[in-house]
Amino acid sequence: MAKATSPLHPRSATINRRRALAGAAAALAGGTAAAAAAPHPLAVEPTELGREYLGTLAELRVAWTAHDGSDIDARSTAPSAKRINALMGQLERIAGRIRREPARELGQLIDRAIVACHAASVGMIGLRSEPCDPAIDLIDNVLALAQITPERCHLDA
Repeated sequence: MAKATSPLHPRSATINRRRALAGAAAALAGGTAAAAAAPHPLAVEPTELGREYLGTLAELRVAWTAHDGSDIDARSTAPSAKRINALMGQLERIAGRIRREPARELGQLIDRAIVACHAASVGMIGLRSEPCDPAIDLIDNVLALAQITPERCHLDA
């Protein structure tokens, strides 16, 4: 950038760069907060199956917090272990139905992203090992279309 060699016009106003940058930053921050509060222009909803999956996942999260510490396997007799086993089986059945149906609409794609995000979070697929993995980025962005945070799909959220 070249320095100005001629003096400013006597009637020109001086510009305080700090004040101008602070104003611009405040305007951007205000716009960002307003944009975050506004619904996404492409916001879609998961299908009924996707909502059922998220609801079952939330129930499983609660069941784990109330778990008595006993072993979780098919032979467990503890009530909390039986509840966790039942919810995990229900999640598997819902996930199977989601995967079997071809994605013909955006809501079904959201459902698949929910299942993939949960599977990645519990280590069923090795996607969460690399922080910049393009597959995780894709999953997170598809979830963002439905305004679903990846943490909502995690068991330990």
